[in-house]
Amino acid sequence: MVFSKKSSPDPFRSPRRILIVRLRSPGDVVHTWPVLSALRIRDPHAQIAWLVEENSAGLLSGHGGIDRLMIVKKGWMLSPRAVLQLRRRLLAFAPDLTIDAQGLLKSAFAAWISGARYRIGFDGPEAREGSRFFNNVRVLPNSEHIVERNFQLLEPLGIVGGSLAFDLPEREIDGRIAEQTLHDLGFGESFAIMHLGASFESKRWPADRWGAVARHLKEQWNLPTLLVWERKSERRLVKTAVEHSGGSAFCAPKTSFPELAALLRKATLFLGSDANPLHLAAAANVPCIGLFGPTLARRNGPYGEMSIAIQKRFPAGVRPQPRRAGREPMSAIELGDVCDSCDRLLGKLSGEEPPISIAIPPERKNVA
Repeated sequence: MVFSKKSSPDPFRSPRRILIVRLRSPGDVVHTWPVLSALRIRDPHAQIAWLVEENSAGLLSGHGGIDRLMIVKKGWMLSPRAVLQLRRRLLAFAPDLTIDAQGLLKSAFAAWISGARYRIGFDGPEAREGSRFFNNVRVLPNSEHIVERNFQLLEPLGIVGGSLAFDLPEREIDGRIAEQTLHDLGFGESFAIMHLGASFESKRWPADRWGAVARHLKEQWNLPTLLVWERKSERRLVKTAVEHSGGSAFCAPKTSFPELAALLRKATLFLGSDANPLHLAAAANVPCIGLFGPTLARRNGPYGEMSIAIQKRFPAGVRPQPRRAGREPMSAIELGDVCDSCDRLLGKLSGEEPPISIAIPPERKNVA
């Protein structure tokens, strides 16, 4: 742990107004929830605001730990007018202290224009694009997982270690929508959820293999699979997976992130690649299996003891570049790797010995 020379004990005298800056993406917002939960536990009477871009705001709307949700449009920093408007809003809140959990120029800049005297942010590789120069209390994290790295930003405030709580928001209306969705599909109490998409092609596993995993779950564990999707472009992947599932997988209707969270709370198992739904599932305390290629599983994998991250190959380089990576790292994950992980995790959950199975191509049946 390294603090800048500018840091002092002053900001650690229970700041009354705190601004968290984590602008995007939804998965990264989820990774920062334990920071909010710990701050709220430390001081139930503190005023806590969160600055977020509109595409991720739905995850924070109605969160009981937030007193003020401040939403900005994507690209706000490119507009002088938007910057001035944001500055006025931040100055009106008048934070004593900010926490930049993103480590980018725009997040550190937003913390700086808030007028806060003390601004906590990352040092070292996590402080990108010169963000370290806008923060005057800097933390060099030594944890491996991003959730724990974010949490280390609280160490200057004396918050160290302990159990990390996500406190996933829950709204009654989202629960009713989830129940109606499951009823319409004829699902019972036990089912799996899969998400096939990802922000980059290099993070995606072949859709036909997902369908074969769904068939395995149904045949070996009597678990039907619900395929969820974020973007219209993912519907093609869902269609392919359904075709290869032998009637074991079903397409979900389009859901918001709060609605997806309500579905996840009811699921037995979640499977997906490194994308927003995987991290939301882990925050909902659902047993997860995550598939990783161009991003490092031990840093970004699903957080929790009842989760498995599968990574067979990782491209060389200091920092992952999913945009430029090929499909080879994800293609290296074989059908048997995922089916075996399902068996191990479900066997552990049920207290049963996992079935002995042979994972084979989608056009043939599994042999037990």
